[in-house]
Amino acid sequence: MRTPASICKHPIHPMLVVFPIGLWMFSLVCDLIRLAGASAETWSAVAFIAMVGGLIGALGAAIPGAIDLLYYKGGAPPVKKIALTHMAINLTAVVLYAINVWLRVRGPSTDDIGMTAHAHCSDENFAAAWKLR
Repeated sequence: MRTPASICKHPIHPMLVVFPIGLWMFSLVCDLIRLAGASAETWSAVAFIAMVGGLIGALGAAIPGAIDLLYYKGGAPPVKKIALTHMAINLTAVVLYAINVWLRVRGPSTDDIGMTAHAHCSDENFAAAWKLR
């Protein structure tokens, strides 16, 4: 696919999505380690930082993704619908992670709620990555 958001004819969006996905999965692992009994402060802080990094990465990956979507021409009609569904699922995941970060900023009393939200966010990422293939 030809798009203005590319480097040497390779689209940038697929190159960037690995960062938020990896950081968000790492933050989930950090939360699970904390729940298993490791140092709560340390692992909560690492999970929080990874989550914020994932949000920044997701917003950075969304820019070339939106450019790809806007400049997409041709192909089978379902492709545009798949791209819009992909975008909607991922924006939902970004909003859920933003809420999770906000809950964690409010204080440690919301940590368990944040962990529950984290699990749901991971489900959103999985849906966006695999159900649309």
